[in-house]
Amino acid sequence: RKSWKQESAMNYWAIKREEEEARAQEFLTYLEKLDDNVKEVFEKYFKGKWKYYSASTMDPWVDFIGCPKEKTLEDGTIVLDLIRPEAFARDNIEAIFLDEYNRSNKKVRNAVMELIQFKTINGKKLSNLKVIWTAINPPKGEYDVEEIDPAQQDRFEIFMEVPYKPDIKYFTAKFGPKTTEGALAWWDELSSDQKDLV
Repeated sequence: RKSWKQESAMNYWAIKREEEEARAQEFLTYLEKLDDNVKEVFEKYFKGKWKYYSASTMDPWVDFIGCPKEKTLEDGTIVLDLIRPEAFARDNIEAIFLDEYNRSNKKVRNAVMELIQFKTINGKKLSNLKVIWTAINPPKGEYDVEEIDPAQQDRFEIFMEVPYKPDIKYFTAKFGPKTTEGALAWWDELSSDQKDLV
């Protein structure tokens, strides 16, 4: 039989989980309504309070934890302290987007594990963090990627498969209507197997 403290703790975490799921669903609904790329969606939804990383080129110390710096305490003792990246030092980040996540170094994935599980970096709480979004390539086939640890996969609440489909708005803005029309006609003629290779 559970004590009232255990029951209270379980009810608290159930409520917190429902709140987080509601926020995640709200974000996904917002995402589905927009016809933009993911970075634009993050900017519109989080209004500058988000951080983008190309995970394959990240250094967990420089990008997350901070760079070591010598510090002298009042009693003259010299210790190491960390100069944190500005976004994390100010604790104003609401979302983190990690692109190419399954190309990242294991140290990066371990740091992200702490972020996902506790919303902390090296024990320092990120009190405004709401979303950690990762984009990965398919684990099989032509890609040079790492398998995501099942324990870490289990901590992600939502999985979305993004279809291979050209974004007409993006292509038109980038290349003009004539090139877009030709590219889309070419795309539509490809078989499913060919589209997977593109």
